[in-house]
Amino acid sequence: MSPGIDFDRNTMLLTQTAHFETSDFESLETNAEAKVTKGILATAITRDDDRMDKLLEAHGLRKVTRIGARVRRFVNNSKCPISERETGPLKTAEIRDQYLWWTKRAQQDAAINGEIEKSKVQLNLQLNGEGVLECRGRIDGDYPIFLPQDHLFTRKLVEQAHLTTLHGGVAMTMAKIRDHYWVPKLRQLVKRVRSDCWDCKRLRVQSYENPPPGNLPTTRTQGTTPFEVLGVDFAGLIRYQTKGKTSKKAYLVLYGCSVTRAERKTAYSKGRSSIYTHLSCPSKKRTGNLIPPLPPSFLGQKETQP
Repeated sequence: MSPGIDFDRNTMLLTQTAHFETSDFESLETNAEAKVTKGILATAITRDDDRMDKLLEAHGLRKVTRIGARVRRFVNNSKCPISERETGPLKTAEIRDQYLWWTKRAQQDAAINGEIEKSKVQLNLQLNGEGVLECRGRIDGDYPIFLPQDHLFTRKLVEQAHLTTLHGGVAMTMAKIRDHYWVPKLRQLVKRVRSDCWDCKRLRVQSYENPPPGNLPTTRTQGTTPFEVLGVDFAGLIRYQTKGKTSKKAYLVLYGCSVTRAERKTAYSKGRSSIYTHLSCPSKKRTGNLIPPLPPSFLGQKETQP
């Protein structure tokens, strides 16, 4: 241990940190060493669904637009004299006003959520004479109406186009929509709509595979002699004339071997029931098995004379 050093005194001074003077003054050197923290603030403004949104969610767009047109006509007729009231079926202008009202509603929701600000410069969105945002491109006169992708009205519009094209594919449905509207990421939306369509699911479903074929019967695969297993079939009737120029009928009997596939043809002038009885008679000295062609059709039936 070195002389002249008091370790107890130095240790006591180091432990009493509260007695040291501190300074809260910020300098350039201290700010450069400080860790920079970044904060992200995201705000989303949502609107509660009203009765019109619930009505559109429960029914198709065609039905909802006609309901809205009827309600609008009723409101207008209640403010007009009887002589100026609208009657009869709905007009095309009334249906078009409902589509225009839903379009403005969808664009207002997109403006609240900030979707229009993201696409305003890229799509060159401008208001037309009816107060609807249009995409002004390089083609003069062709200005599609802007619609947000995630809005309920846009989805119902795609569903209606899918049904109008008779459950058309992605390209056909997109072409139908882009005749009048422009929807960002339209292909993804059309694919989601087609995946939820029950009629399209029924057409795309795969049928069950056919079961594996079973083994052939032993009578067709095992045998020692030809015509051991005999199959019988008939052809006819065949009409012929005798020497007395009388018309009679005959049948052609086909014998087939189930193992060797050999055939034999014989003509019989008797009826089919008698032929079958003759072949299946147990008194005949015949070995093997006989496979008849539909026995109920040949037993116990009377022949009709021509």
